[in-house]
Amino acid sequence: MRILFALVIISMASLNFGCGQPEPSRNANDNANADAKSDGGASDTWITSRTLLALIGDERTSGFETEVETKGGGVTLKGKVDSEEAKATAAEIARNVAGVKSVDNLLQVTTEAGREAANVSDDKITDAIEKAIDSNESLQGISLMALSNQGMITLNGTVDTQEQLLAFAQAIRKIAGVKAVVTNEVTIRDEKK
Repeated sequence: MRILFALVIISMASLNFGCGQPEPSRNANDNANADAKSDGGASDTWITSRTLLALIGDERTSGFETEVETKGGGVTLKGKVDSEEAKATAAEIARNVAGVKSVDNLLQVTTEAGREAANVSDDKITDAIEKAIDSNESLQGISLMALSNQGMITLNGTVDTQEQLLAFAQAIRKIAGVKAVVTNEVTIRDEKK
């Protein structure tokens, strides 16, 4: 028993002497800007991670599922929020992350019931897109990903030609519930201007 008591006393003493003052705690917003590269050369992956941390760390935006994509320092916000204020706040938070050059705020304002209904509709649209691609031989070899956000379809990936992209986008546009097809995130290997 005395040995156990002595070990506890020694452990507590070493903790007191070995530890200085604790570092002040930082929240996700502080961390989002604290580790930026001083030369402004933050990678897109780094910017995306820090933007997500900043959004999660702010009580005004942490309750929403926000997608963040970054390309060349330009941040795109996607998802659904419940007010114009939350949408504006998310853009403001993203702009304040070190390395962010621009913010494209594609967040959509909808009620919670509307978000749930939109998610169901988006799932149906995504299923319809997969069926359309599977049933069209000319589209099967194209490696694009289609994300639906309240009927707004965003295509990501790479195609060989602009004609492939056009055929893919036109096939998707014909699907019921699709409002628009955004293609600016697609890379065209053989782009002829």
